[in-house]
Amino acid sequence: MTIREYLQNRKLLTDGAFGTYFSGKYNSEMLPELANMKAPDQVRTIHREYIAAGARLIRTNTFASNCTNLNCDRTALRENILAACLIAQETAQEWNLAHEDDPVFVAGDIGPVPISDPQDIHSDEDEYRFIVNAMIEAGIHVFVFETFSEITGILSAVSYCKTKLPAQESFVLVQICVNQHGYTNRGLHARKLLQQLSEQAEVDAIGL
Repeated sequence: MTIREYLQNRKLLTDGAFGTYFSGKYNSEMLPELANMKAPDQVRTIHREYIAAGARLIRTNTFASNCTNLNCDRTALRENILAACLIAQETAQEWNLAHEDDPVFVAGDIGPVPISDPQDIHSDEDEYRFIVNAMIEAGIHVFVFETFSEITGILSAVSYCKTKLPAQESFVLVQICVNQHGYTNRGLHARKLLQQLSEQAEVDAIGL
């Protein structure tokens, strides 16, 4: 069953904030994404808990997996992403083998890459594409771009997902982050961003 087929007849409950839960659960000051390599069983445990609580879409532990946040080169970044994807996929597979009619899907989680040139919102498009490539290499077909305050810098990466995979085999969800007044920290209103996203054919779902 594909995620599109699932959504035709059911509501899809997702997991919650991985990093927030990780830091509280393990009382850890370690960047949660580093646990993909250093403490994979802790990552696996959180995925299992979200599934047991009813989540049927779990996101890879890769929100901050980029060269800047991990302080690494792209070889190490790729290894981190591949490890995160494998952990999530194996955990979902554990459930799916016993629950064929109630599948769990895995999405590659992509958070904002720190902009290397504040005057150029497109300066890190190449790194987004690198992240997408690593996820596709791991077998990921569902992508969640989350917690963005503007979308111009990621539209190229969103389109890239569709060029690397057949449109019907990929699913892209874009989520923006706003305050109680509906504005992002870049001063953009949710209504405007949601309208812009709804006009992008490559975007399959949008949210806050």
